[in-house]
Amino acid sequence: MFRRDHFHKSRGQSIVELALILPIAVLILALSADFGRAMTAYIQVGSAAREGAAYGMQSTEASQDTSGMIAAVRAETTLIWGEPVAISFPDCTDTFTRPNNVPYECVAVTVSYNFRPLITIWPIPDAVPMERTVEMRVVN
Repeated sequence: MFRRDHFHKSRGQSIVELALILPIAVLILALSADFGRAMTAYIQVGSAAREGAAYGMQSTEASQDTSGMIAAVRAETTLIWGEPVAISFPDCTDTFTRPNNVPYECVAVTVSYNFRPLITIWPIPDAVPMERTVEMRVVN
């Protein structure tokens, strides 16, 4: 008879423990999913910037063709998690020169994105800005 009473008491204790731990476990699971989404977005932003710069580095004409670089970025990604990316072309900061002191021509492409997490609690902001700039030397 002692064992049967002990079983009923421990079953109630298990339900209370589950009620205390379950919200924390679900929060950890949701935060890890958001972290995975953020890493995926960051990889896509970097890949899109590389594709735009790779298009522009093919020739001097391609390095001036901003619409072609935008098309290359858009071909890589147009929306990340439903949000559009912003594309800009900053000045290139490459300071290397050829042996005759003529600077290399280069192209720079910046892709920006505002990541919006699914869970917004106190330490996590409503939007996390992500930006990647890729510079490449023009080949021809």
